[in-house]
Amino acid sequence: MAYSLRHEYIIVGCRPYSSESERLDTVMKTHTMVDQLQSDAVYDDPAPYSHGTVHGDTVYLAGQVPDNSNGEIVGDDIETQTRQAVENVEALLTEAGSSLASVVSVTAYLTDMDDFEEFNRVYAELFPDPKPARATVGVTGLAVDARLELQVTAVVE
Repeated sequence: MAYSLRHEYIIVGCRPYSSESERLDTVMKTHTMVDQLQSDAVYDDPAPYSHGTVHGDTVYLAGQVPDNSNGEIVGDDIETQTRQAVENVEALLTEAGSSLASVVSVTAYLTDMDDFEEFNRVYAELFPDPKPARATVGVTGLAVDARLELQVTAVVE
């Protein structure tokens, strides 16, 4: 019996529920609801994935490359491509009720680590303080012919 009460406290906190049914509904909504995130501002790739998902108060974005809404890679240089990728991230975050200020983690994939310094400069300009946690990974290629891809996790505001 003590384990059952402790288990309930861990999952749903100490909020009193009027019935077991209400408690289960709350647990299911809190722990299993995943919403698909799509935006007309971002290219609707026919590949089998979502632009992002929202679970509770957390937004998980698929890797964003520097493409426009027609799927064409924008620019040849790392500055232009970084700006476009961040613009795509921002459009999806806005759709989810979030913003660049609420990003908690970024994984940046660069196809040329010689671009790191310029990427860093543009990134620092576009992401507000406090900067999110970030990992930057050098890769030999991406699914499209781009210089970078950004994968982002944020919280809903």
